[in-house]
Amino acid sequence: MQKRPIKINYYPNLSQTWGLVGIFFLATILVSLGSYLLTGILTGLDFFSANSIKGFVQFFIYTVAGLFVIWFGFREREKVEPNFETPYKKVPATLYLVLIPLTLSIGFLLEPVIEAIPMPESIKLLFEQMMSELFKSPFWAVVTVSLAAPFIEEWICRGIILEGLLKHFKQKPWVAILWSAFIFGFIHLNPWQFVSAFAIGILLGWLYFTFVSLLPCFFVHFLNNAVAALVSIIVENPNISTKDLLSSENQYYVLLSVAFLVLVVCLYLLKVVADKQKKEVVSL
Repeated sequence: MQKRPIKINYYPNLSQTWGLVGIFFLATILVSLGSYLLTGILTGLDFFSANSIKGFVQFFIYTVAGLFVIWFGFREREKVEPNFETPYKKVPATLYLVLIPLTLSIGFLLEPVIEAIPMPESIKLLFEQMMSELFKSPFWAVVTVSLAAPFIEEWICRGIILEGLLKHFKQKPWVAILWSAFIFGFIHLNPWQFVSAFAIGILLGWLYFTFVSLLPCFFVHFLNNAVAALVSIIVENPNISTKDLLSSENQYYVLLSVAFLVLVVCLYLLKVVADKQKKEVVSL
């Protein structure tokens, strides 16, 4: 009698994914409560400035909560896939050269889309206050936004969530990619960041699916966040747009046209690199 193949219930499925998101938010709240004690201790030390303390505590809260979720995801996956290999495969160097202009062009082209979403004045002021507090300590702001966030969010959204969903949607990988991109946008908790996170999330999901590696995902996420962080530090206004920095609208629309052309060329080059990678894999 032929034995039935053992069905593996890969982690996470869609409902477990939302549970993981809930754990992330809960962990953030719990760590935030504990961080008040840490803030009080550090404030009593003359060696640290008040702004440095706040910056470090924000980094600490985010990192500890994120690492806990990654640990939890690893533990649950280990139960069903004890031999899972970390997706750190090397990718062609040419891929990174294509991803630089591609990432920058996507970010620039999304700007008018995001600006089209009405933002109440109260929310605008809230954003300014939040970013002002964050960037009072530029060092910790850059570390949190450009290093901690890409590492933690890529492991959670691509290395754990997308990896599991791809196995549940084997015949429909785009469903898994779109769900992971949606969740990536959702965890930013506002419609303005959701738009850019969802769009970039689709690219990140495709990169992970195509190259089976987190390395290009880390790179794109780092580049996107680092540019945003540096611009915020330089202009000291998180709500300012590129159009506001230019002397005329014509310049803005010319730049948008150039960015669109760059996007088209980069997408073509990305397909060339991906096709070449597939041929090399098949030939092995």
